[in-house]
Amino acid sequence: MFSVGATFPGVQVAFPRIKKGKLHLVEFHVQLNTSTKYKFRVFEYPLGDFTDIEIQGPKSDIIVALCPPVDEIPGKLELGAAIQHRNPASQSAGWNFFQVKVSTI
Repeated sequence: MFSVGATFPGVQVAFPRIKKGKLHLVEFHVQLNTSTKYKFRVFEYPLGDFTDIEIQGPKSDIIVALCPPVDEIPGKLELGAAIQHRNPASQSAGWNFFQVKVSTI
């Protein structure tokens, strides 16, 4: 007998800081397959901030994260972002991830 803990399917990306003084825009392109209200948690690293969002499906959408450049940390710095799907399995809220784009703004 075994038990499975709570898991949240998701996608994450890590990338080097592109430019000091600029926010880094991370765009997760997703397809939401059912007419459910989808719940996602969006994380920005290295500070570990997160935001909870809801998106009504079905549709294609872009989930965005804004990562600060963290200029007070010198040298090469890895930034990152992640999304976690937070709907319970009982809602059968299937979704697909297509691509991620990173740029500065």
